[in-house]
Amino acid sequence: MDSTNQNTFSFGRLKEDPTWFELDHIQRKHFDAIQTFNGYLREEFHAVQDLLWRSGLGNLYGSLPERLG
Repeated sequence: MDSTNQNTFSFGRLKEDPTWFELDHIQRKHFDAIQTFNGYLREEFHAVQDLLWRSGLGNLYGSLPERLG
C-alpha cells in the first residue's frame, strides 16, 4: 500500500532505464572543458560569469554528448 491506500502493484510494471555513474571518454572531455572554462571565468572575470548566469546563458556549451555504446 502507498500513502493513498492503493496497491502499488496494481499500476503495472515499473520501467527501468540503465544508469551509469561514470562518463564515457567523450562526455568526460566535454565536462572537463566546461569545468576548465568555468574555473577561468571564476578566477579572472568574476562579473562575466555572473552576467552569463543572469542572462540565461547557463547552457552556453550545449548539452552533454550522448553516451556511446
